[in-house]
Amino acid sequence: AAQGAGAPATEARLESAEADVRDLRKELAELRSSRLTEASDMQRAFTELRARVHEERSKGAEEMARVGHHLQTLDDDMDGIRTRLKEHSPEALEQSEAALREQIAALDVQSSKAREQARAEFESNLERLDAALRKQLEKSEAALGERVGALEAPEGAPAVPDEALAGIREQIAALASRVD
Repeated sequence: AAQGAGAPATEARLESAEADVRDLRKELAELRSSRLTEASDMQRAFTELRARVHEERSKGAEEMARVGHHLQTLDDDMDGIRTRLKEHSPEALEQSEAALREQIAALDVQSSKAREQARAEFESNLERLDAALRKQLEKSEAALGERVGALEAPEGAPAVPDEALAGIREQIAALASRVD
């Protein structure tokens, strides 16, 4: 009977232990779920933090590049100012003036040579043109002489009026004056 009375007590303890195990399993599942959520939240926070760090690094790199470019520009400006100061020093101005004087002298020599060459070419062209015009005049005079001869009447032919002969002589004189 004692055994019989102990059985319900054991059974009760067993049920109580099973209920405790179920409760522990439930608590464990909740704890796991809570830990997983917490781990997921931590992972998300870590990812966001890493993205922010990367973004800040990029911004920092851009800012450093901008500052570096600005410093380089300032350096270039300073070099330009130094160069301009050197260019405007009395020694530099004297050197510039001397160089300009040399260039002007060289240009004067070149200009004189070019003028002489142009004058020689002009005179040569003028002489050739004059010779060509004289030849043309000689040909024209010869042709006009032939025409005048043809117009002067041989004996027995009717006489050419003096006005026609005077006009031809005027043309010859006009051509001669153009050549001279």
